[in-house]
Amino acid sequence: KAVMLNKLEQYMIAYKQSQPEIMTDHLEVNKVIAYIHENYHQDITVKGMARMIAMDENYFSNLFKVKTNESLIKYLHRIRIEKAKHYLIHTDLTIQEIAEKVGYKNINYFNRIFKRITGKTPTVYRE
Repeated sequence: KAVMLNKLEQYMIAYKQSQPEIMTDHLEVNKVIAYIHENYHQDITVKGMARMIAMDENYFSNLFKVKTNESLIKYLHRIRIEKAKHYLIHTDLTIQEIAEKVGYKNINYFNRIFKRITGKTPTVYRE
């Protein structure tokens, strides 16, 4: 019984860690958050997310900010940079490859966003 409870507890911890860290009291915002976590590498826009949940773009943009305390784009950048940090630490991929893997087609833009969020360039962060 103790072994089974221990395994169940480990499973629940792993499951919780795999879920998006911000969940709100708004179902549609939660759907967008889950979508971002699964598709951060794709082209994601406020317009596209608003369309996905059948809301007006301006209304959705304001709602997302109210429920998460940050804009959708800022949230997306943060998630992408967290993924990029993981790749920088755990892989030998080039910075260009990492940028593309996390959804940035322009390496200069990736470098600028990375430095804005972490205070370091991707190269310095990797070192």
